[in-house]
Amino acid sequence: MKQILLILVLGLLLAAQSFAECSTTVSGTIDGETWTQEGSPYCVEGDITVAGLTIEPGVIVEFSGDYAFNVSGTLTAVGTSDAVIEFLKADGVTGWQGISVLGASQNSRFVYCTISGYHNGGLKIYNSTPEVRNCYMIGNDGAESGSGLYVSLSTSATDELVVESSAISNNKKYGDGAGIYAELSAGSMILRNCTINNNTSTYESTGNRYGGGIYASANGGLTLENCEISGNGVKARCSSNSCSSYSRGGGLFMAYGSVIIKNTIIKSNSVYASAGGSFTEYAYAEGAGIYAGTGYLQLLNSIVSNNAGSASADRAYTRGGGIFNSLGTVEMTNCTTVSNAPYGLYHSSGVSQIKNSILYSNSEGQIYGTATVTYSDVQDGYDGEGNIDADPLFKNTLTYQTYCDYSPCTDAGSTYPWYNDSCFLPSCGGEQNDMGAYGGPDACGWCAYEGSITLSPCEVPEKGDFDEDGDVDATDLLIFSGNYGR
Repeated sequence: MKQILLILVLGLLLAAQSFAECSTTVSGTIDGETWTQEGSPYCVEGDITVAGLTIEPGVIVEFSGDYAFNVSGTLTAVGTSDAVIEFLKADGVTGWQGISVLGASQNSRFVYCTISGYHNGGLKIYNSTPEVRNCYMIGNDGAESGSGLYVSLSTSATDELVVESSAISNNKKYGDGAGIYAELSAGSMILRNCTINNNTSTYESTGNRYGGGIYASANGGLTLENCEISGNGVKARCSSNSCSSYSRGGGLFMAYGSVIIKNTIIKSNSVYASAGGSFTEYAYAEGAGIYAGTGYLQLLNSIVSNNAGSASADRAYTRGGGIFNSLGTVEMTNCTTVSNAPYGLYHSSGVSQIKNSILYSNSEGQIYGTATVTYSDVQDGYDGEGNIDADPLFKNTLTYQTYCDYSPCTDAGSTYPWYNDSCFLPSCGGEQNDMGAYGGPDACGWCAYEGSITLSPCEVPEKGDFDEDGDVDATDLLIFSGNYGR
């Protein structure tokens, strides 16, 4: 996470500064060249086609017009944490066409790069699997899908694109998938230790909109590990008579296929739908955190919190603040779903299964519809083996960890041994599964990276530091005295 924050800071600083006069002017086909810091900034004065190019750390590539940067051969753009490679627009330019990595491209690399100021998608990958690591895609406002990252893998089931330790932020799209648009009809994609935040999919005049953070049609499979999807939004609107508008998937919209989410935080995303005409109009805001269409959605040791939907129309419907299951199979194991509005899980159709989880403080109710729920803490209760209804005793609303020694969720999950805890911390008590995001064998995934939460759930607190803020003080004494004898 520290690396991602560094990229964010460097990207903003570079975008805000006044750039020097062009040192090198480039256009046309680039083959066998090396762009150096001494020759920087490189000013693009026409469309670029890369057959073979190496870009060294610290180089600035500045687009002086609405030009494309197409990679048909091999591009090696490898910066460092203190010498990031920057692709950006020149002062006074509306935008540029972004970077397209085409199917013929082999072994391309994007490491410590920032890509900003485009208006037709930042990084677009077609039937290719370049290395993408420690990159930052920011600041698009356009009409195409996938403002930050667009991926289309359709030719080979063996293709696997890995995007690691990267951030896709502050992109706005008059279409679907403002942050990431992933069309995975054949190959698969992994997002690992990434942040997808503050992206907005909206209408230019009217229209249905899906996927503020991520839009996924994923027959080939999409996996998220140690990611944060936060602050993304979807806005839909219709204005004709007797019309309907649909706003779906503020954080993630899964059209179909297979999506697996591990050790990931989906928080503070939103959906909003409105309709206005002279007769009866409908507005549907569904799945502020996640919208599951058809296919298979699995959530393991993840947190879905503070997502919210709203709608405005003659007939307005807001459904599934946390997760909306339209017609798919949704499996949640060791998840924490809290403070979503309305409902933690809205089951419309399909199959919804919840195990070893916590659903609490969601407005209007925890679960709408029929789900199979076992060994879970559900506020106001829910029928199922091993379920409880008790305050989970969260330490804070950032990590949603519970007080190990006092929480009723400690050692209260499934008794089957394959659900046993194996990493202490973040798990608590003995080896029996703890309900919530920090129990079970996959809780070890929280410790695989620095993670996207400020307080690491894997750090062992100092003795007596009951609130785990790094200090033993009066607050800890109050916690101790309040729970003494329980």
